Amino acid sequence: VTGHRLREAQHINKSLSSLGDVIFALAKKSPHVPYRNSKLTQVLQSSLGGQAKTIMLVQLNPDATSFSESMSTLKFAERVSGVELGAAQSSKEEKDVRELLEQMASLKDKIAEKDEEIRRLKSLRDLKPRIPQQHQL
Repeated sequence: VTGHRLREAQHINKSLSSLGDVIFALAKKSPHVPYRNSKLTQVLQSSLGGQAKTIMLVQLNPDATSFSESMSTLKFAERVSGVELGAAQSSKEEKDVRELLEQMASLKDKIAEKDEEIRRLKSLRDLKPRIPQQHQL
């Protein structure tokens, strides 16, 4: 690979290397996590560690010409596969969101009950015999 494709491949490899550095810093509970080392890690910062659940998928090309790239991918996957960032912890915000969702469900149920009551009252009103109004003299 030469030219533009070579530079692109170098940037991809640098980004993946930075991602590996971030994953290992998180695993070691390092006081400094190098998120700013690449655009990839900056974008993924909110998805790594903390409250996030992270899964890594790798894709391999079975073509023989891609053997070295496939091997690099497998080595990277092997390197990060042993890293355990710890269980995601429930945050207060998640609890608040859950409570709000429960309140919404309860309010929807109450609205449905009131709608049914209105429908029933309207049908009762329609069943009452009409009393003609007497003309006043």
